[in-house]
Amino acid sequence: MTTDGTDPTGPSWAQPTSLTNALAIATTSNVIWMAEGTYTNASTFSISTNGLQIYGGFDGTETLLSERDWANNGVLLDGGAAHRVVDIQANDVLLDGLIITNGLESVSHGAGVRMNNSGQNLTMLNCNVVGNTIALNFGYGCGAYFYNAGTVLLSNLCVPGQPGHLTGEWRWFLQPWHDADAPGLRDPGELRLRRRSA
Repeated sequence: MTTDGTDPTGPSWAQPTSLTNALAIATTSNVIWMAEGTYTNASTFSISTNGLQIYGGFDGTETLLSERDWANNGVLLDGGAAHRVVDIQANDVLLDGLIITNGLESVSHGAGVRMNNSGQNLTMLNCNVVGNTIALNFGYGCGAYFYNAGTVLLSNLCVPGQPGHLTGEWRWFLQPWHDADAPGLRDPGELRLRRRSA
């Protein structure tokens, strides 16, 4: 897909679709390739398809996943300082090679990324989460908020300090087993959080 894609199904780089449409038509275990650029939306990008894999870092000519360059072909998901950027309500989702930025949450938690599911899994690789804001005195997780998740795997993440927050860039709230802030998380290598058995 591209920032200006309009095709209803997006079968190729020559016929790209938009991110909003791709998320709406996705089926279980679909794979989405995103070309460099800034992706905006009037509301939060909502992921509700199990097994969805989203890869950024393409220049729009690749035919193999291994040809992408996420470090130089930046893919920005931009909340426009108006709303949360990404909301995940699905299991076994993969986000890889994305910059999640400019999110604002003024009602709840998680301005950049929120996953508010029971026992569901998420993997985030090679992502930057920067410049997201919680406009609440009690808001958790400017960068990301994971509530009661299953396994959350984070690898090669960069999460510098987020503005206007009081309670940490990341918030793991895997009730009732683990509850902790992770302020200033920077490139943790690999960090895996798994909900323990009762």
